Amino acid sequence: MKKLIATMLVAMLAMPSVMAGENEDLQNEIQVLKQQLQMLEQRLSSQEVRTDRIAASSEIVEAKAMQMEEDSLSMIESWAQLKAVNDRVHISGNVDVVGYLFDHGIEGNGSSSNGLDDLQDENDFYVDQVQLNIGLDIHDYVKGNITLLYEEGQNVPFNGTSLSNGVVAGGDTESSDGSLLEIHEAYISIANPDGGLYLNAGKMYMPFGNYATNFILDTQTQQLGETLDTGVQVGYAAGALDISYFAFNGGSEQVGSSNENDVNTWGVSANYAVEQEDMTLNLGAGYINNILQSVESRGNAAVGSYDHEIDAFNVYATLQSGPIWASYEIIQAMRNDDNGSGGNQAMAQTAEVGLTVPVGEREYLLMAKYEDNAQQADVTSIDNTWGLGIATDVFTNTRLTLNYENQRHNLVNDDQDA
Repeated sequence: MKKLIATMLVAMLAMPSVMAGENEDLQNEIQVLKQQLQMLEQRLSSQEVRTDRIAASSEIVEAKAMQMEEDSLSMIESWAQLKAVNDRVHISGNVDVVGYLFDHGIEGNGSSSNGLDDLQDENDFYVDQVQLNIGLDIHDYVKGNITLLYEEGQNVPFNGTSLSNGVVAGGDTESSDGSLLEIHEAYISIANPDGGLYLNAGKMYMPFGNYATNFILDTQTQQLGETLDTGVQVGYAAGALDISYFAFNGGSEQVGSSNENDVNTWGVSANYAVEQEDMTLNLGAGYINNILQSVESRGNAAVGSYDHEIDAFNVYATLQSGPIWASYEIIQAMRNDDNGSGGNQAMAQTAEVGLTVPVGEREYLLMAKYEDNAQQADVTSIDNTWGLGIATDVFTNTRLTLNYENQRHNLVNDDQDA
């Protein structure tokens, strides 16, 4: 019994040390767990920071994506608006540079009263024309047309009853002053695209004459009859037929008239055009009650006035059939500039032919023309002209033309070559 009790006492005495050892181990484990917990907390905190950063980055990416989408939509809308403008605005134009050699064929004797002794042969380069055409599709039935023009122009060798140096060139006398682009035409058109009645109003070329040519210089019919002014044109188009009436005030006034604002110049025109697969035929005729309101007549009039109206008519035809091109036009005054009948009635006619000849990969247009003229002295004194030429497209929208023209004048018996 005593032995048992002693043993128990020994065990009880040993338990505190055992428990103390176990407690120390437990404390160590708890400490390790605390450290691991702190590490986990730190990792969790770092992970939360990373998560916040990822979330912030995601928001930035989403914002940038939304901005890019908005920019793309804005760009698409801009392109759509630009395309809409492009579909409604049509721009075209040309730059014409001319180089010429001019042989008057006249030797002055120092005693001429009309300037023959001062006339010299010429050669030069000049910008004949810079033209910018702007077409506006305002509505299916409404169009706007604007032409900006710079036209250097040249003197007419025989102008009126005296001589001046210069080559007959494309520049009309009411074009630009040679310093900048100016509004040459500006008019509005109201018409049904399918045909019927139409209206043109504004500054425009009146539909008197056709003036078709492949040569550089203006035709003599154009020099006589081309009419640019502010007015109205009312017409009717049905298939191949187009007829119209036009009226305008005019830049010259009749002697004795005190009313400058009087729409007293008018005319009518008719055109018949047929287009087939390999053939185009264009026939036309017109009438104007006063040809003295044409561009050249007004430009050459000494005082910008006239004694009486001179009515005139024109007839023209052009044909394109395969490689062959041909045209004829005549403008004839129906009275002279002195009295009511007979005498020196203004007249100009132009006949021109062309043949397209393929040579290698390029096509060449060979052309020839003859012009006859019996105009008033204040328009021009060229009697007749004949010419030869060749033209080809050297690049896309770039054309090279070489012309030779021989002009015979009323004031002298010699020819002039240009």
